[in-house]
Amino acid sequence: MDGKIKLFKVLSPMLEDKNNHCFACGRDNPHGLRIKGFMVEENWIYCDLSLNDDYTGFPGIIHGGIQSTILDEVMAWAIFVFEKSMGITIDMQMKFIKPLGVCDKFRAKAKIKGKINNIVSMYSGIWVNDQVYTEGRANYLVLSQEKAEKIIKNPLGIDNYKVQLEELP
Repeated sequence: MDGKIKLFKVLSPMLEDKNNHCFACGRDNPHGLRIKGFMVEENWIYCDLSLNDDYTGFPGIIHGGIQSTILDEVMAWAIFVFEKSMGITIDMQMKFIKPLGVCDKFRAKAKIKGKINNIVSMYSGIWVNDQVYTEGRANYLVLSQEKAEKIIKNPLGIDNYKVQLEELP
């Protein structure tokens, strides 16, 4: 091994599905965040974003609920990628360290910290450059294939939620 860190793009039919109206990643939700995609580097999954005034609380500051949504989404995608399954948020704690400004380019990242039975503990954060602005910790219930299929109301079925990783140069 040459010591070089490998970078992967997450591929999923869900990110391209016109029936996906998820507030966070649905490309056709006119009011949503429209997260375009996710990348994987070592044991982290991340997405890069910049938001406008539509997502503010106080003037010029991205609403804490929006930041929480972004971190919940990136943690959920970590379960799709690393656990090869679907997870449901059990609980989530947020720590807002610095105000996240409108149009700040930022990176939302998540990784799995531990797993006991079908409960996965996650860590996530929002970084601007190398500074953490927001941290999130959460526990997710990882669903069996059978339970996931009962929840998903998608014409493409559970296969729409499966992901592949494409290695980037």
